[in-house]
Amino acid sequence: MLFQSFEFLIFLIFFIVFMMLCPKKFMLAYVTAASLFFYCWWYPPYIFLMIVMVVGAWALTNVVSRRPHLLTLVILVILCPLLFFKYTNFLLSTIGDLFGANLPTLEWALPLGISFVTFTIVSLVIDTVKLKRAPPSFFEISTYITFFPHLIAGPILRAGSTIPQFKGIRIDWFAFPSSLALFSIGILKKVMIADPIGLYVDQAYLNVHNLTTTEAALAIIGFSVQIYCDFSAYSDMAIALAAMFGVKFPENFRSPYAQTSLTSTWACWHITLTHWLRDYVLMPLYAKTRHLSRHLAIVVTMLVSGLWHGANWTFVLWGLCHGFIIWIESRTGYAAFTSRQMGLLKWFFIAVNFIIWSFLSVLFRADSVATALAMWNALLKLPDTWNVPNGHILSLCVLLLVFHKYDQAGWIIQSSRAINKSFLIPVSLIIILGGSLLFYGRPQSFYYFDF
Repeated sequence: MLFQSFEFLIFLIFFIVFMMLCPKKFMLAYVTAASLFFYCWWYPPYIFLMIVMVVGAWALTNVVSRRPHLLTLVILVILCPLLFFKYTNFLLSTIGDLFGANLPTLEWALPLGISFVTFTIVSLVIDTVKLKRAPPSFFEISTYITFFPHLIAGPILRAGSTIPQFKGIRIDWFAFPSSLALFSIGILKKVMIADPIGLYVDQAYLNVHNLTTTEAALAIIGFSVQIYCDFSAYSDMAIALAAMFGVKFPENFRSPYAQTSLTSTWACWHITLTHWLRDYVLMPLYAKTRHLSRHLAIVVTMLVSGLWHGANWTFVLWGLCHGFIIWIESRTGYAAFTSRQMGLLKWFFIAVNFIIWSFLSVLFRADSVATALAMWNALLKLPDTWNVPNGHILSLCVLLLVFHKYDQAGWIIQSSRAINKSFLIPVSLIIILGGSLLFYGRPQSFYYFDF
């Protein structure tokens, strides 16, 4: 069930109505049941996997609260479904390529949101041990994991800051107008920018060997704009939905393309994942490897980030490239130097950083290393003519980049509160309904649903 679909809008209306009727003592059970219904709309059989993961998270959280020394073993158990569903075929194909064997692959659809759910549960058990708190109740844990605004594609939540909010979960009428505004901005970014650019990028990668230089350049830049608008749109809508029910989600994007280095870009891109990797991978790894090299932990952390995004060698290379560049930026002081620049020099470093990010994103988008090399080859070959391949797509990219610094959930919410509600609410509803109509003209899922 996609946020921009009429099915979801109907679901949301019924969810609100029944929430108004639900006794407070059953509220978390109701939210869990509704969220599971939301999840199983996509593929009902996987509802059983989600239930097993919820029950398992509750049981394992109680185990580590009494026996903290079992934390490592518990984390390995939690990771098993993710490793099984996401990486089995990658492992089999890699072994087959190494030994020339034709190993069978397992045919199944990757469960939606399994990466996000797994990281959410890992955060739960680690925080239970670190904060030395009593384990949350079953329905607090089930709501924390399955709450439908973040279930499929984040933001990745933290138990310590999120679970206490569930005690006061309700319909927050005061937050509704600004939440509707943020939700409508998310739909606009998704259906008006990300989806049309995505269609162009898809065609470019299908026809990669016949692209001109300018077509390749637009496809590469277009993908950077597409994936940002797509994923930040989902995050905006998730934050807006949670706010409607009195729950504050962390901001997930903070104008990442307005940064001067990859180090600062990652501090503003998918912030909840970056913080998760920092706290649960980078810092423990750094504590164990600093006698070798304090920068080794950075490279390994970015490798983990690449593998989390996908089971393909393209993601491995993408993560390693980011890791080595961040290491170089730290070693040379480049990140600190560029962050201090002002005026035209700052804009120069912003442009250079965006070009590097987009160039590496070819690995993220390509289905194989060969496809990535073909795209880079199309970009770097001498052009016959400097034609503009698609003015509409180029205009959408420019539009996003021009207004990029204002595209922050916190800024949008704060600004919308200054607008008269009698104007804000109907305009937001018109945008939401219009976006849903556009969605049915060219239905596109969210890009990060594949992760």
